[in-house]
Amino acid sequence: MHRASLRDFFRAIVSSWLLGMSGSLSVPLTIAAVFVPNEIAKVLLGITAFICFWGAAYIVWRREREARNESEAKANSFASRLLPRISFRLASKDGIWTLPLSNGSLSKWAQIDVTTLTDAPLIECEVWIMDVQRITSGLEPKSIMEEPARCQWSQAVSNEVLSLTVRPGVPRRANLLLSMKKLLR
Repeated sequence: MHRASLRDFFRAIVSSWLLGMSGSLSVPLTIAAVFVPNEIAKVLLGITAFICFWGAAYIVWRREREARNESEAKANSFASRLLPRISFRLASKDGIWTLPLSNGSLSKWAQIDVTTLTDAPLIECEVWIMDVQRITSGLEPKSIMEEPARCQWSQAVSNEVLSLTVRPGVPRRANLLLSMKKLLR
């Protein structure tokens, strides 16, 4: 890591300034100083020094700015890879199945695929359904849930039924079951 002291700043400015003073910008003016009276040469060399000073300051600033932008871009890229971006969708194209229950009533069942879109796992991931709406032709959609529902993970061991780690590249399914009594309200 580079220090950010005033001494280091002046060292960078002076090194660029001296290079600018002996560079292609000042050499033609120095040669012209041989052929013109001293007062004009002094003014031209003064202008050259002024331009080279600000040019050197700009070069140092630009170098620092480019390095900072590159560093921030790398940090943002790294940080974005670690963000828990999630993809979820209904597991089948039909979406929801109707299943008979043992008491003779029916239930609606849906499976939701959950996948991480980064290289980072989703640690202690839970699936909560905030709302389900019944859509009837010609009517406004109507919420059929009174409160959020916590889904259970499909084919999970007992301690992972509600919360588990979803590994990158391995989609996991969560189940949502709703009874028909609730759907008919």
